[in-house]
Amino acid sequence: MFKGEGIVENKNDIKNRWGFSIVKAIAYVLLFSTIFILQNIRYPDEFRFISKHLDRIDFGREFYPEGSLLVIFLFLLVFLIFFKRKLTVYFSIKPLKKVNTYIWITSFLLLIFLLEHSSTGFKYIFQINIHPFYLTEYAILFLMTSIITPLEEELVFRSPLLFMFNNKFRYLWLIISISWFTLIHNDAIFALLFSIGLSFLTIKFKNLWVPIVAHLIWNLYALLVI
Repeated sequence: MFKGEGIVENKNDIKNRWGFSIVKAIAYVLLFSTIFILQNIRYPDEFRFISKHLDRIDFGREFYPEGSLLVIFLFLLVFLIFFKRKLTVYFSIKPLKKVNTYIWITSFLLLIFLLEHSSTGFKYIFQINIHPFYLTEYAILFLMTSIITPLEEELVFRSPLLFMFNNKFRYLWLIISISWFTLIHNDAIFALLFSIGLSFLTIKFKNLWVPIVAHLIWNLYALLVI
């Protein structure tokens, strides 16, 4: 009798786990679908309180940093509600106080720098472009490229490696996130290597500030050479 009860309990446990997994999978699909919509929807002019300052600049495509702010807010809200205990762990600033962290960040960025310039034979390695932008435009560009973009992209692509997925599904998300990151950037090879490196830093340090700082530094450099 006791043996039979144990079998029933095990079956119920399996059903409960499967049920929870399905609900969680649906929630993740809804979350990332919402993010995709927020990143690609065309916002009304009344909502363009940041990008309206950059109308004079031709990027070749439209930027909606306002949508990026919504994505950042959504992710932080989800973490605060469902992963509150993990926030203090994965958003700890302790790794940023260690020299070893910056050695890894510098090594990664140096490798990316060399790979990026190798295709041109290092002809433009010290080139800095000064554009005829207004001071306000430079400030907005800095806000977009070096603050908003690193926060948004690391929350979307790297934070699930720590917050949402365990070891069983982490590497599946790693493949998905790297592929997604690569597809939304023009230079596929650079984006692929950059995403792999940032993912490596995330997993190695089990911290989100490390890839954010690395991403911030690179985007700041890119702002000076574009």
